[in-house]
Amino acid sequence: MGRGQSDIAMGGHQMKAFLGIGFRSDATLASFEDVYEKVNSGFHICGVATLSGKEKTPAFIQFISEMDVPVSVHSRESLGRFKTPSVTVKSVEIYGVSSVAEASALAAAGPSSRLCGKRQVSDDGMATAAIAMQRKTVGEV
Repeated sequence: MGRGQSDIAMGGHQMKAFLGIGFRSDATLASFEDVYEKVNSGFHICGVATLSGKEKTPAFIQFISEMDVPVSVHSRESLGRFKTPSVTVKSVEIYGVSSVAEASALAAAGPSSRLCGKRQVSDDGMATAAIAMQRKTVGEV
């Protein structure tokens, strides 16, 4: 699938891409692969993020094991602070988060981040994904 780790350098800045994923507990490896292919238009993913507790799901573990990038998990409270373009009623009702995928991507990418394109949904409706870019001037710590 060409999943890997790197930075995109642009005019004195390094852009790091982070993948946020939201999913139902019965999502499959195929769900993750499908939504990843839809959302990733050539970004080199530096990290994957999701809601705390979801990282223990077998299909998610299988998916991220192929990526060889760090995984971050975020609490409902921290993700609930993000205003996201997408709002999923079920996600708000269950987790208090407008979009787990978008909020996770933004949380992983940090305070200077922005979403890159629209959140995508797998064909089976079991997984969502979004990418956020972290912008950091070269030389920043």
